[in-house]
Amino acid sequence: MISSIFLARVFGVYILLADISFLIMRKNLLPQFIERFIDNLSLRYTAAMFIMLLGLVIVFGHNVWQGWPLVITIMGYIILMKGLVLFWLPTREARRFIRRVAFGKCKFIFTAGILVSILLGLYLVLQGFYLI
Repeated sequence: MISSIFLARVFGVYILLADISFLIMRKNLLPQFIERFIDNLSLRYTAAMFIMLLGLVIVFGHNVWQGWPLVITIMGYIILMKGLVLFWLPTREARRFIRRVAFGKCKFIFTAGILVSILLGLYLVLQGFYLI
């Protein structure tokens, strides 16, 4: 079984670093990055495979349904679903969804998601490094 403390530290720090950089890059680099990622089918499929693999590793290696480690297990299932969606979602639909949520009328959902994710990362860091 993979240690909950180890996963909390890794995911917590990763989420904080990634989301803070998303907030910083949001207006300048992020739109170009996302457009090119969606259009590059081989890159998208490769990323989807690695994301699905990570989700499966967490689901099978950390199947804890009690206490705060439950958060990591749920994250594993969400990561697995994200990989499946990236793999199966057609390019046209993916592009339309991203434009609407990240840069269109619903961009507050994107920003709110990043802020919630930062709170999740902070919670995992605090749990992983025994600060709470």
